Amino acid sequence: MTRRRREDRPDRRPQADADWVPVVIAPDSRPAWTAFGAWLRANGIDWQPFADTEVRFVQYCSRPITDSRYVVYVTRAALRRLGLRPPARGGGA
Repeated sequence: MTRRRREDRPDRRPQADADWVPVVIAPDSRPAWTAFGAWLRANGIDWQPFADTEVRFVQYCSRPITDSRYVVYVTRAALRRLGLRPPARGGGA
């Protein structure tokens, strides 16, 4: 089995450009999804209306590992399609 070099692997992290918006930032994966659902409900949506290609769930690790953060990103186009505005910086709910 051949190991792939780092530059050969696709970057799983959404680029910090105009296409992706951080909707929820949380210290654990479960609160991140809970906060994401709460943010959707607060905007009148009680289901997950985004396609897999419109949502990303990313863990940012630091040292110590207890300082990791989970971020839920959604594309701007998906937010606009539903008439939603990106939340204020720092989290959704």
